[in-house]
Amino acid sequence: MQDWLCYIRNTRDAPAPWEIDAAEAEVVRLVCDKYTADSLSIGAIALLLFAVANIMLCDRQLPS
Repeated sequence: MQDWLCYIRNTRDAPAPWEIDAAEAEVVRLVCDKYTADSLSIGAIALLLFAVANIMLCDRQLPS
């Protein structure tokens, strides 16, 4: 299963469950808030998300 999937296929023993990824949910809330409350365009939100992603990547420790 890939990490970004929220839907898990059903098996013979169980139906397919839906799972909420907390990190993805936080991003969805941010996008909705910036679009509705702050009236940012989709392009501005994309730039914001890229900036946040770059900051997060720069904060990671590289393996030694």
